[in-house]
Amino acid sequence: MYEAGDGVVQNFITAHMSFNIAAANGHTRSRELRDSLAQNMTPADVSEAQRRARVCVDSGYQDCGW
Repeated sequence: MYEAGDGVVQNFITAHMSFNIAAANGHTRSRELRDSLAQNMTPADVSEAQRRARVCVDSGYQDCGW
């Protein structure tokens, strides 16, 4: 949804964060989608998405910024 802006404002950082969390939980296709999306992002944006994924997981999915 966030990658395409489907029903929400398009946000590559949030999309990358979501794919990263799903990939960490074993969803293989999410890993591919995350890596593909990262090619269209700045290194700073990728770092922010990774930081947000850590915060989200560490908070028990309570602080994810959806």
